[in-house]
Amino acid sequence: MKCWVCKRHARGFGHTDNRFSAGDPRRYPIDWVFCSRRCQDRFRALYSGWRQLCDGHVERTEVAMVDATEIERAAMRQCLRFFGEAAGEIGFDKPLGAYSEAEALQVIEAIVTAWTEAMAEHHAATRYPPMRGLPPVNDPFAGVDDGFGPSEGRTL
Repeated sequence: MKCWVCKRHARGFGHTDNRFSAGDPRRYPIDWVFCSRRCQDRFRALYSGWRQLCDGHVERTEVAMVDATEIERAAMRQCLRFFGEAAGEIGFDKPLGAYSEAEALQVIEAIVTAWTEAMAEHHAATRYPPMRGLPPVNDPFAGVDDGFGPSEGRTL
């Protein structure tokens, strides 16, 4: 199972929905599992804010968002260029509220694609962290001889 917040492997942290009685299966959602206490706390903050909003205890303005990391903020800054290009194709004189569905989807696609690529680039750059004093490498096993020769005995 994956962590509901960060999609890492879940490790024993869960959440129960105490609105339902102990025998009700809705009390124990199987997909509300987490990798750490930090992710569990983040979920709880989002969930309780959403519940308060739904129950009318909070003015219907905005629900708090998870704080972005420095890496995520850098990815957001990289999205600005793609947003500008997509908005430039549509026309800067047109207000955002007047965009058609196709134009809005074009802008969203540009931003999401840029975000995904920026996060993938960061992940690829930090995939194999360097050892102290050595530069980072793309494949740490590139020069290792497996003992089979060029292509003998290998099965894929």
